Amino acid sequence: MANQFGLNKGTLSRWSNGKNAPKPFARPVVVTWIRDQVQKRVTELEQELLLAEQEEETAEAEELVVDCIDGPDQVAIQSDEPVG
Repeated sequence: MANQFGLNKGTLSRWSNGKNAPKPFARPVVVTWIRDQVQKRVTELEQELLLAEQEEETAEAEELVVDCIDGPDQVAIQSDEPVG
């Protein structure tokens, strides 16, 4: 991160430890970097959540298939759609 801002590690360490704050002219760059990092992490988490949901749906579908094979008379079809 220090290289991205053209800083030495000591300056960045002082910012991180709260001993100093970025100068006013540097703050927009720092804020933009933080925003970009947060957005990147949010995107990663959204992708992980979507993958987990897809895996759960796949597991449920596989279980339904197994239930159908084992005993089709025992399977109740569920739907959120109204009948008719």
